[in-house]
Amino acid sequence: MGQFGCIGHIKPIQGGGFHIIARGTGGFEYDPGADQLRDIWRLPAALAEERTDFDTERMLAVSTDYLLVTNLIDLRMERRRLTIDNRANYRESVITTSYSGNPPGTGRLGSILVLVGSIAAVSVLGWLLVRFLRARRLKRHPGSACDQVTSTSS
Repeated sequence: MGQFGCIGHIKPIQGGGFHIIARGTGGFEYDPGADQLRDIWRLPAALAEERTDFDTERMLAVSTDYLLVTNLIDLRMERRRLTIDNRANYRESVITTSYSGNPPGTGRLGSILVLVGSIAAVSVLGWLLVRFLRARRLKRHPGSACDQVTSTSS
């Protein structure tokens, strides 16, 4: 197995073996039980990408390169049967974690609900902060007028 410079694709097959695509070399079938490596096909590097998948019965291979060009290769004839250029159909979708608009389908009502919810949340937090500070101030001033009223009434 050490004879390959770069293995591009490994695919398990029935019987416990697997297919191997080696960059610039070809396609192989390895049987671990018999410890045999069988040469299936060899093509020039220009015809087959390192991520090529192949069928040994039909002797066809398919690969898609980084430019989204897909090739169907006849391994017996060592030529391309079909090429599909998918670049024209590619639409980049932008995924972001920051969004400056309304979620889809909410429109103006969604903006109003977010605004009202934000105001309510800030109001509740402000009310809790005021209560906390008042309670803390009362604890700091023992002997204040409140303490004198409770001590005289006992």
